[in-house]
Amino acid sequence: PKQTSQPKQTPKDSMTEKAVSVPPVQQRRSLIGGQATEFVISHYSDRLFVLVTQTGKLSTLLHAVPDRTDTEALENFSVTPLLGDRDCLKLQLIARQVVQHICQFSTKPLLLGLGLSSKPTLDQVKQLIAVLKEMLTPVGRTQPSR
Repeated sequence: PKQTSQPKQTPKDSMTEKAVSVPPVQQRRSLIGGQATEFVISHYSDRLFVLVTQTGKLSTLLHAVPDRTDTEALENFSVTPLLGDRDCLKLQLIARQVVQHICQFSTKPLLLGLGLSSKPTLDQVKQLIAVLKEMLTPVGRTQPSR
């Protein structure tokens, strides 16, 4: 009788045994300034990653956190450019507005990646912020008016 060979048993790799959790992701496509714009939000355990791109690439990366102490109101925010355009105040404005909105629901810092086809106009900045605020508002909560 013919014997079939069984595959060799190899020791299990500790890397493959660990469960890998995938962060919840939200995606949306909107027209901003007449241009298709992709929004991707990934909720990690220690931060929120937001990508806004019109080019399919990331050209600017900003880190935004609230500057807070236990007795201070959440009024001040630090925005640090990590990659790309360090001089565009409109990009920093987007990060400040988004992290200010997030602070109403979460204490996570924000990592904001932007890949815009050109420097945004003030109207485009407002449109970007409005879409992000809508996406970041938890279900069942309304956006506070400011």
